[in-house]
Amino acid sequence: MSSLLGSIFGTLGSLFGNFLPSWSRDQPSESHDDTSDNKEDNETSDDISDSSSEYDTADEGENESNEEDLTMIFRLIDDPAPKRLIEAGRVGNNGLCRDYVASIPENYPFKRDPLLMFEDNEKQISEIYSAELARLGGIKTKIVHIAHMTDTSYTKEEDIAFPSEIIAITRQDRIEEYIAQQYHTILDRIDEMERNAHSGWIYDYGIKVYLEISAYQPLRGSSHFELPKPWNKPQLGIINPKNNDEFCFHECIKAHLRSENFRRGGRRAQHLNEISRNQRYGTMLNLTGINAPASLHDIDRFEENNPTFAVNVFKPVLSENGKELKTHKLDPLRISEYNYQREHLVDLILFTQGEETLTDRRNINDVNPEGFNTHYCLINGEVGWHRIMRNWNKHHDHKYFCRHCLRAPFSRLDLLEEHIAFNCHGRNNPYAGQREIFPKKGNHICKFTNIKALLKAPFVIYPDNECDSNKLDEREEDKNKNTVKTQKQVNNSFGYVMIQNDSEIISKVFRRTANSIEEKWKNMQEDLEMIKEILRNPVELKMIARDWENYNSARKCYLCNGLLQETRYNKVKYYDNETQRFIGAAHQGCVRTVCNARKIDYKRSLYRTEHLSKKEEKAFNEAVKCVICKGNLKEEKINKVRDHDHITGKYRGAAHRECNLQLRLKPDEIKIPVVYQGGKHYDFHLELLELGLITEEKIEPIADNMENYKSFTIGQFKFIDTIQFNLPSLEKIATNLRTTVLPLLTQKDEYPYELNDPDRFSWTKLPSRECFNTTLGGLNYCEHGCKKCKHEIKGKKCDNKCRPEDYKEVTDCEHEKIYTISQKQYNHAQKVWQETGCKTFEDYHMLYLKTDVLILADAFQNFRTVMIDVFGLDPANYITLPSYAFDVAKKVTKVKLELFHEGQEDMHEFVQRWMRGGNSMAPRRIAKANFPGMKGYDKKQVNKWLMYLDANNLYGWAMIQHLPTGGFRWLDLKDLPNIRTISPTAKRGSAWEVKLKYPEKLHPSHTDFPLCPERRIVTREELSPEQGNMIEKLSNGKFAETEKLVATLETKDRYILHYTNLQQCLNLGMELEHVYRVLEFDQSPWLEPYIMGNTQRRRNAKNDFERNLWKLMNNAVFGKTMEDVRRRKRIDLVRPIGEEHRLRKMLADPALVGRKIFYGSNLIAVHRKQTHVTLNKPIYVGAAILDLNSFIIEIETENIYDDMVEDADLYDFSDYPEDHPLLKKLSPDQWITKPDGTRELKNMKVIENATKNIQKSKGLKKSLVNKELTIDIYEPLDIK
Repeated sequence: MSSLLGSIFGTLGSLFGNFLPSWSRDQPSESHDDTSDNKEDNETSDDISDSSSEYDTADEGENESNEEDLTMIFRLIDDPAPKRLIEAGRVGNNGLCRDYVASIPENYPFKRDPLLMFEDNEKQISEIYSAELARLGGIKTKIVHIAHMTDTSYTKEEDIAFPSEIIAITRQDRIEEYIAQQYHTILDRIDEMERNAHSGWIYDYGIKVYLEISAYQPLRGSSHFELPKPWNKPQLGIINPKNNDEFCFHECIKAHLRSENFRRGGRRAQHLNEISRNQRYGTMLNLTGINAPASLHDIDRFEENNPTFAVNVFKPVLSENGKELKTHKLDPLRISEYNYQREHLVDLILFTQGEETLTDRRNINDVNPEGFNTHYCLINGEVGWHRIMRNWNKHHDHKYFCRHCLRAPFSRLDLLEEHIAFNCHGRNNPYAGQREIFPKKGNHICKFTNIKALLKAPFVIYPDNECDSNKLDEREEDKNKNTVKTQKQVNNSFGYVMIQNDSEIISKVFRRTANSIEEKWKNMQEDLEMIKEILRNPVELKMIARDWENYNSARKCYLCNGLLQETRYNKVKYYDNETQRFIGAAHQGCVRTVCNARKIDYKRSLYRTEHLSKKEEKAFNEAVKCVICKGNLKEEKINKVRDHDHITGKYRGAAHRECNLQLRLKPDEIKIPVVYQGGKHYDFHLELLELGLITEEKIEPIADNMENYKSFTIGQFKFIDTIQFNLPSLEKIATNLRTTVLPLLTQKDEYPYELNDPDRFSWTKLPSRECFNTTLGGLNYCEHGCKKCKHEIKGKKCDNKCRPEDYKEVTDCEHEKIYTISQKQYNHAQKVWQETGCKTFEDYHMLYLKTDVLILADAFQNFRTVMIDVFGLDPANYITLPSYAFDVAKKVTKVKLELFHEGQEDMHEFVQRWMRGGNSMAPRRIAKANFPGMKGYDKKQVNKWLMYLDANNLYGWAMIQHLPTGGFRWLDLKDLPNIRTISPTAKRGSAWEVKLKYPEKLHPSHTDFPLCPERRIVTREELSPEQGNMIEKLSNGKFAETEKLVATLETKDRYILHYTNLQQCLNLGMELEHVYRVLEFDQSPWLEPYIMGNTQRRRNAKNDFERNLWKLMNNAVFGKTMEDVRRRKRIDLVRPIGEEHRLRKMLADPALVGRKIFYGSNLIAVHRKQTHVTLNKPIYVGAAILDLNSFIIEIETENIYDDMVEDADLYDFSDYPEDHPLLKKLSPDQWITKPDGTRELKNMKVIENATKNIQKSKGLKKSLVNKELTIDIYEPLDIK
């Protein structure tokens, strides 16, 4: 890749973009507390864990009150975009979405009492809601309270967002009621967090209150119309009220009461759709406050007024993937929290008139387009359900449906009852309201099919943005805030290179401009047109003699590895075996028969290197008779073709025709990867905010939450992030590139990120070392240049004869620190300036930009090359390393995994219960060793040794065992095999649902690590007195009963486990009392070749990045088999100007979770729940793999090392320093002496000569852990 680096260096210039992530180009960026930034966003409309990063937890400068510091004042957040853009109609949201914010003043009397705070401001909120309702006609509202929380020990603090649920408001007279409902939800969530002993948070004071208001066009029922196909069949039992007004909801409820009344009497009600026959049942209902037409939110009031009713609302699915459905499927619009708890269970379907004329009805987004009427219809009891569910799939037997969680229909009533009793979480189910879709039988095989990914991405763009990190005019700082606005990001330059699949740079642009995103987009569009022109004029196939030999001898498709089967009647070109003269067209089988009879080379009669002449080609194409048998030549497709690169003309291999067609590059559909380093947290933000203004092309994100995106596609460009492939920072990448011919420029340069002098680009000298100081980097070095060698000798001559270059500048001297970077780093910057001929700082700036771009390009190109050489798949065709690794595993192993298909829903649920996760715990916060020779040894105390024990490659070991592949069936309980005799390597494995008794005689020996951890709710009564005291001390007695994975000595009832684990439990003394179900499956060590290959590559790795890469390639496969697709985010980016209709429909969606306005741009992020999900992951593989992997134990013994030496062959001492006392105890035959005289252990990979201080804290960034956490923080918290 040195040629790649050298080819671009011509001109010099550009600045590195600021390291602080910010969504807004013109808004201040924020330095968030690391503890909140690193939280996974699992936001739903009912979640308490709304990411506080989505709300500004620092004070808004423009919203500061000049009034007396005793009141809260809500202000509309104005869009800070340039006035010219607003006037031009490029920015804004047409008032469809508005945010209001009120900062809570320091001396506000109710600052520490959220209830009184909300009650005090209820009138002000009500006035805002009233005004917005009058303006929009209908609104959806959400209140978010930012609160400052401290932990119970008062050693940690954090600003946390507490959101209300989203409430739709269509009536002025209910505004106050809804406001109270919203803030009481917030109060409940604060109380829940305080009661949760695991969180340890308590409310300190309020910071802000946000009001999110969005336009709402409600879904309402109205007058009668004919139902669309296939829902208009009378035998379905759907009651379609024939009302001429807007009271269809009311009529459906009356029809239900009449039907139930007749059913109790053993009769069947007739003509339920005739509203006149149902009128007398209206007197049994309380319809106060129910609008006509009734919206979904009116049904909430109906259930309050009528406590014996539970009402569910569905919408019909008329088509999927653009194809009209002939079966009957429903998506949820509203699922009642009172299902199976009330006497009357009412199920309604909301139809939209004319909906059948629309193309694809997969999403609720498509419900109720303007100009269409909607109409409620009634599903007539269980009979109606059975009739609809009969046509759910091709199995036309009775089906039973869970209304709580919308599980796909069960084949038997007892299965539904068991599901409700043991597996259904009811209204607490986090996935309530999701329809589960299972693959159809015949399409349920999970294997490698991504043939397109075998094609090396023909073009890849490597860009970078540079920004000024401008300080705010007035620093907004508050000693009580964890978040402080310090800077705002302003683009000043950009650069990119576009590389072709032959590693040639075909386009390069580097430019310093304030409109960098817009100009870069224009340049990329020009390059896209160039790409299209290249693809429209493919290069002809170029084959040499070796290529022909490979093609002629090929028996397998190089793409799918399938046999290149050639049938007897294929039409082939027949050549004379000696002269290679073209004879004519013939059957393949006839040529083979003639060649076998003459004992001549069959292949030579079919292939030759020269092309046919035009005359011969014409004769072959027109031939209809075989020149040998004179029989008809059937027009069959030859299933062996020569695949070649249409860009270079290079022959790639022999392939099936259908495989070859999948590699076809269509100029107007090709997606060009745009590869950023750290795009998810920085560059993607800058790109999206500008692209929302400068292009109208649809933006399709793959999101973690409403702020962070793994990838997004806009037009024909697919933006991906190298961090998603576990690539390290540019600085670490550069370290691995220093052996190239450009060692100076392949080291990550230093840059004065916070230098903001407007004239700096004309400076003729490198800025001073002090100018390189950064807020994030901190001050690390003194002005005296204090140094020390690796032997910790400061400023003195080392007895180990260390050379001057062995002494490094230190950060722990006693002097005041005034510099961020070391003198060595600054010297390097000066050397770069001098040796590259920089005349001005602009030259250095542009050189910095080019270096970053080329280091990134070189690194990712090399990464692609290695992975293509090893696996044949290009990472540039993927979004993340886990998705890449899973495809690689399927390709390498050629496995065909069976997914649970329609009719196997109970098996899928069984495996879901089987998955429990790993049991992780820290019974003691502090454990202290005590042994002879250590500092502070107390011989009066017993000897204690602390050991970290970790099974090497534990997940890798588990993944090479026999794992399930398919062939699922329930075993007959009357004919079960002897569990103790089943071999771990048997062709058939099984998972057992059992009842296990834990005999009391095992309790003393098992009390530390009980077998069979189980996931269940722990009650207050089950806690020990000591735990009760801890709750009183740490959380003021508040305790939340939450589901946990716990290890107990209790009987395990309905416990599911792998048969080898059951064998272990029985061998250790547990007693099998009952077997409920046994799921049997095929199994084999199908992952072994993939895992062992990566394990060997990890052994051969030369640096930490490679070692981590091959480890992650293994672990990522496990993660993909465990993936819960129901947790994927459904987030859209919509332009309120230009996509107003699309935005209105999304805001009206009952599945709406939230939305976020990106001020200064033309984008709004809309988050909605998944209403249906396809369960297409082999989760049974992950369930079989899952296990514990490491633990730290405290051991009481005279000398632990003596104990370990006895079993030295069982341990890997590779991370122990060579002078460690344990290694000194090993015998000479346990060492290998290397040619240079050094020694290493026989099973050792690396010996490190330094003692390590290892700190880990789940949920915190490594940089914070390494910099801020010390043992002093933990010691005071130890509970004695």
